[in-house]
Amino acid sequence: MPREHRILVTGASGFVGSWLLHELNKRRLELGTELTVLTAGQSDVSDWKTEIADREQVATLIRDCRPTAIIHLAAIAAPGDARKMPQRAWDVNFQGTMNLAYAVMEYAPEARFVFVGSSE
Repeated sequence: MPREHRILVTGASGFVGSWLLHELNKRRLELGTELTVLTAGQSDVSDWKTEIADREQVATLIRDCRPTAIIHLAAIAAPGDARKMPQRAWDVNFQGTMNLAYAVMEYAPEARFVFVGSSE
């Protein structure tokens, strides 16, 4: 029996995330029910309404969805936006990534973690 893959994508409503979801959904159709794609964030495309900077929300997300892989795209990626909101950029880009990494180590240690980020 094939292994079920549960892929969690953060930042799925962004430029890269929307393309990734499109490709993963195509793959899901090819594989049937072996691939589950979950999204986390504050947007309408999110399966899980999660604030990445909130450690408890992120821990609950990982504990409850138990992903086998995480593709972490959530970020304040535009340099201009990061300069306008430096604390928010820090909270999302650094603290949010740390929150996700700690939750994965605790609740889904076998999961693969792909982190994509800018230099912001």
